[in-house]
Amino acid sequence: MCVCLITGCSVRWGWQAAEIYAQTNKSFEEVTLKFTMKQQIAALKVFLTNKLDALRPSAKPQRTALCTWLTELMLQQLCKVAFVCVPRTPPWLLSLPFPS
Repeated sequence: MCVCLITGCSVRWGWQAAEIYAQTNKSFEEVTLKFTMKQQIAALKVFLTNKLDALRPSAKPQRTALCTWLTELMLQQLCKVAFVCVPRTPPWLLSLPFPS
């Protein structure tokens, strides 16, 4: 069960808070820290995606930073799935650093 970061109420979809936050004037750092501290990674991805969509094409450094962060989040998710789904861990996978 997710908790809405705006109202504090239990909500079924954590992305609702992310979409609302993306439309507010709250500081980017404050919102991303809230999602990170509450381990709401799916909501963080929605927030970052909405912020990316709102950026002008000429804001290349900001777009690059958001794309890099989103890519990292997706790769972490893939590593977790691969780790759970692989019945026997291949030796090359054991040498990779996994996020805890």
